[in-house]
Amino acid sequence: MNILTHIEKQLLERELGMRSGYVLKFSKRTYKEFFREVVGIQIYDSRYDLESGSMANRMRAFWQVANEVQLRALFVGLFEAWELYSENSIPDSAQKVFQRILARLGGVSSCTEPRSKDNTSKQIDEVDSNRLISQLLQVTALPPQKRGYEFERFLKDLFD
Repeated sequence: MNILTHIEKQLLERELGMRSGYVLKFSKRTYKEFFREVVGIQIYDSRYDLESGSMANRMRAFWQVANEVQLRALFVGLFEAWELYSENSIPDSAQKVFQRILARLGGVSSCTEPRSKDNTSKQIDEVDSNRLISQLLQVTALPPQKRGYEFERFLKDLFD
């Protein structure tokens, strides 16, 4: 598909530190899990073999065939997890590149915009909090199968 422009790819390569053949500080395991769980693809599939098959080359191959939904998932995921995979805060330059690309792909994700306070969110008062803690402690004392069912009830109560 090749949705990204040449300039966007070059900017991304610089921000992601791809010159070394790696991407940020991903390990092979975390790279594989990130793409599987966040983007929804198997990055070590032969479809993404490009030259050496390094992480950087797999990213380049992904950019060539990815659709807009997959690219949005990639950039939102990288933005949210930058500190995990780079050990530093996301630089402004990377943030701007992600925002520009996301805007072009159909809208800037709310995770890249400054978060405003949500006035509709509910606060759990101390009474409810103590009740939920007590309920959870009771669930932990149950036998395994019953514990599973009661934990589901606990989660429903918590989310309600």
